Amino acid sequence: MQRVRIENVLGPGIKIAKGNYSKIKGCEVTRCQCGVHVQSAQPHILMNTFSGNYENGIFTDAQKGRRCDALIEFNKVERNKQNGILCKGYNNHTKISRNLKISNNSLVGVKAVDGAVISVSNNTISYNFGQGVLLVESTHGHIEKNLISSNYKANLAFGGASSCDTVVIRNEIKEGRAEGIFMIESGFAWIFRNE
Repeated sequence: MQRVRIENVLGPGIKIAKGNYSKIKGCEVTRCQCGVHVQSAQPHILMNTFSGNYENGIFTDAQKGRRCDALIEFNKVERNKQNGILCKGYNNHTKISRNLKISNNSLVGVKAVDGAVISVSNNTISYNFGQGVLLVESTHGHIEKNLISSNYKANLAFGGASSCDTVVIRNEIKEGRAEGIFMIESGFAWIFRNE
């Protein structure tokens, strides 16, 4: 799917079903329930704008343990009513890299829940009303070379039951109203070379 404008949809603007290897490029999705909903698929989502959606900008969901390997690059994800990007489910291995802007979302910029293991690298994540990056208990991730700044809660938060193996390396974390990095009851984690 290339260069399509989608707006005012009561469901997801784009829905990618199980086992799909699609490419979504150059689209603009606004005022939908969710910008794009990925269900246990492997899409390449690049160079799009997801803004003003009523729930999440991008939602990747590994359903019933089926693997989800979305690659999310070069997008603008902003002003969504919930999270910018939400990754959910065991066997969710979404890669979020080189996005131009993940900002001004009502909750969290990038959020992982229910056992998701994500990679977040080379993004600009700022001005979200919750955390910049939030890894909820039982999730972990590789957070590298991001600019994470000016989020209203912690710029980066992770920890909780069954949370371990998170790597936070070479990020520029600055100008938050609360914590730069907030870690609670976490297992083993690597945190080094951050500014």
